[in-house]
Amino acid sequence: MTRTRSRPGERRRRRRGRRQRQRQRRCRWRRRRQGPADPRPGADRPGHHAGPGRAARTRHDRRGERGPRLLRSGAVGTGVGPRGPDVGAGLPTEITDPLGAVTRYERDAFGRPVTITDPTGAVTHLEWTVEGHLARRTAADGTTESWTYDGEGNCTTHTDPMGAVSHFEYTHFDLLSARTGPDGVRYEFEHDMELRLTRVTNPQGLTWDYEYDEAGNLTSETDFDDRTLTYEHDATGRLASRTNALGQVVSYERNALGQVTRKDAAGKVTTYAYDMTDQLAQATGPDTTLQILRDRFGRVRSETVNGRELAYRYDEFGRLTGRTTPTGATTTWTYDATGRRTGMTASGRTIDFTYDEAGRELSRRIGETVTLEHTFDALGRLTTQSVRGSGGHAIQHRAYTYRADGNLIGIDDQLSGTRHFDVDAAGRVTAVHATNWTETYAYDEAGNQTSASWPPDHPGQEATGPRTYEGTRITRAGKIRYEHDELGRITLRQKTRLSRKPDTWRYEWDAEDRLTAVTTPDGTRWCYTYDPLGRRTSKSRLAADGETVVERVDFTWDGTTLCEQTTSSPDLPNPVTLT
Repeated sequence: MTRTRSRPGERRRRRRGRRQRQRQRRCRWRRRRQGPADPRPGADRPGHHAGPGRAARTRHDRRGERGPRLLRSGAVGTGVGPRGPDVGAGLPTEITDPLGAVTRYERDAFGRPVTITDPTGAVTHLEWTVEGHLARRTAADGTTESWTYDGEGNCTTHTDPMGAVSHFEYTHFDLLSARTGPDGVRYEFEHDMELRLTRVTNPQGLTWDYEYDEAGNLTSETDFDDRTLTYEHDATGRLASRTNALGQVVSYERNALGQVTRKDAAGKVTTYAYDMTDQLAQATGPDTTLQILRDRFGRVRSETVNGRELAYRYDEFGRLTGRTTPTGATTTWTYDATGRRTGMTASGRTIDFTYDEAGRELSRRIGETVTLEHTFDALGRLTTQSVRGSGGHAIQHRAYTYRADGNLIGIDDQLSGTRHFDVDAAGRVTAVHATNWTETYAYDEAGNQTSASWPPDHPGQEATGPRTYEGTRITRAGKIRYEHDELGRITLRQKTRLSRKPDTWRYEWDAEDRLTAVTTPDGTRWCYTYDPLGRRTSKSRLAADGETVVERVDFTWDGTTLCEQTTSSPDLPNPVTLT
């Protein structure tokens, strides 16, 4: 063994150099991450958004504890993000939003929050078990709910603010075996040797069963009405096809990345194409072609359905600032430092929004003519709504009252009067009381409505009376009779009439459970089409020959929200559009 001799002073210099490097070492990370909790491009962690192409910066102190979080926007700075001193464990005790609203936390020795004070001053108190499970929660209005646990940490009871108790039972490996609600209704759960759910039994004794293959893939499920869906999977466990009780098959083809490229729904084929970033770019179905154009940050710039384009614009932080519909109607939005919408302009009309410190909408002013105002209680529940004219005079006022568990029990309306609601332990309305009239409702143990009554001068009188069911399918409600197909979908609705034949509506469905046609009592037939994302794109009223379209309504969607519809007909001088 050879020993290397150091020169005099060299070992000392090396030790000093290591200490200096340890003190001076700086680490820098450049991170771009898009987590599943926030699918927007630019999301650097759940709940925070830096904006495409913008840097999000969080400062830390000398101990590494998190301080102010800044969003860089070049020449224009945004507000300071959530910030505040940390406890020794690195947990925040105070969060200040960009507008200065502060949420405060007090924690116990284990870092668990024991009081939370929101920006409006409402305080919530939390109590914990020795094992770290939440035992009691006292809300800002003084109401409490509590939980108990067994030795394995499983929740065995939950007591709501009304004192109603839900019970939970467990079997081997801490699997839930039964749940009994506050109303005494009991559901039971069974599992196999692999701990997979195999059966659910409802309060009526009806069962929902599940079967699996050797790889653990779900191969079939039979619902409470004995309808069976079967599934097939490919070698990687991905769904390859689904067959319903009518024998209709929906099959899928995928590319090497697992993305669906072709769907065949009982002979109706839809194809899908993706861009270079693996996001959907085009889908072509039996009735509709959908094209999606994105910018370099992945934001949708336009969505075109059968040639009808919906266009979007964004600001430098990725917030939607403009939208133009196929008919040219443009809507623009403005935001505050926290990202809340403060203004909207559409068709030359402006709506302004204001909020409280907790982010709840306090008012929306429509131009200079009408203002809608809101107030909230300590739990954030809506308590009043007021509509005021340009001079501040009251046009309408409505107040809401709630039960301790949050169920609405009263509405005081300036125009229509006062209504009170009777609510059962499960939160279902059993009666409505108003001046000079009452409605009543009853339910079975599964929650199905068994009877309903309301005054003779109220609309829908033919539906009052008892309800009957086959399994979970309603067959009669008062004087209205229903028929269903083997999948439980309503195919006929018939209303009994005195001294004449009943009024009958007939309904047709596709293999994906979408309504495709309706025939009304006078023989009028309506047909419906959908885009590859399942959104209804049109409805057409047909002439007596069953082919000629005499009226058509086209729908435009902003995501899953209807934003425009256009009606065209030979009887109209011009198409009529609602935006």
